[in-house]
Amino acid sequence: MMTRLNIFILIIAIFALLCGCGSSVDSDAKNAAEMMRKSLDFSTEYELEKANEYFQQYKEIEKKYLNTDKHKEFTEAYWKYFTGNVAESGQEKS
Repeated sequence: MMTRLNIFILIIAIFALLCGCGSSVDSDAKNAAEMMRKSLDFSTEYELEKANEYFQQYKEIEKKYLNTDKHKEFTEAYWKYFTGNVAESGQEKS
């Protein structure tokens, strides 16, 4: 039999899980755009090892969404962050 404390902890855990799920794609897209920018910056400075490290980090993030129903959402958010055009999504440029 579950005590009230166990039920309360379970409710809090479920709530935290649900709150974290919604922003994952947007957060990943923002991180992917940052990794790609860094990769491009290092490649223009001929620091190819660092450029490759950041590119591989980008690819790992992108791989999570390939062939999924969230791929289009990820790609659209990625391009907004990569191009700096986040005003359309209701967010300010930083």
